This record gives sequence, C-alpha cells and structure tokens, in this order.
Amino acid sequence: MLRGLRAHLFYDGDSYVQDAERKRVIGSVTFEHHYLNAGFDYLNARDQMSVTKPALTGTGFSIWATPRSPKGWEALLRYDHLKPNTEFDTQTRNRTILGVSYWFPHQGSVSTALMLDYDGQTFDNFTPALPAQKKIALHALVSF
Repeated sequence: MLRGLRAHLFYDGDSYVQDAERKRVIGSVTFEHHYLNAGFDYLNARDQMSVTKPALTGTGFSIWATPRSPKGWEALLRYDHLKPNTEFDTQTRNRTILGVSYWFPHQGSVSTALMLDYDGQTFDNFTPALPAQKKIALHALVSF
C-alpha cells in the first residue's frame, strides 16, 4: 500500500534585484495507485519586489484526488487555500475544482477522453473587492 507514496521538496531562492529576495518552499506528498492518485501540496513564499518595498510572505495549501473506476470513469477533486499576504490574515483565495471524465475504450494506440468540470474561486477581503469566479467547461483529449 505504501509503495505509491512519495514526498517532494522544492526550494527556489533568488532575487528580483540586489537585496530584494524571492524565496519559495514547496513541499508535497503524493499517493499513486491504479484506482486513485492523490496529493497534498504546501507553499511558503517570500517576495520583496524592490528594496524600497516591504517583503510579503504568503502561504497556502492544495489537496487533490483523482479516483477512477475500472469502467473508464474518473473524478477530479481539488481544493486550494492561499493567503497571499500573511499580514492580512483574513485575506484569502479559495479555489474548488470538481470534475467528472470518461475515458473511451482504446482504439489501437489512441486514447480519448471527455471531462466536464466546475472551477470556482473566491477572494475574501481584498481591496478592491474581487468578485467570485465560476466556470463550467467541457474538455476533450485525443492522444495518439
């Protein structure tokens, strides 16, 4: 069961200009199985766009899963929660993606799928206020 468990760590440290740091730490844990792929990602970011501007620190996480059935059906479940500036603790961006797809039976080396999904985002306590975004989309994939 733990054979499909993986951990990943990424660090990026550079600068926009001299003495204006940009740092990223991203950690994730993923699980891969024939009927389920899932993961959890964590982000910690620090940006200082210029030496005359203050440094901003942001944090966030994402959790996702793609369960699938042996009959060709697959779901996409994802939730993101980001705080772009931790000094304003109530300022958050939340995103929810829910989808269902069907993988058609293989025709030789060709894979074909259709996916219908909902993508909703909310922006809490931003100035100026940002409206919620809601999208529904139909995606097609043909791979050969």
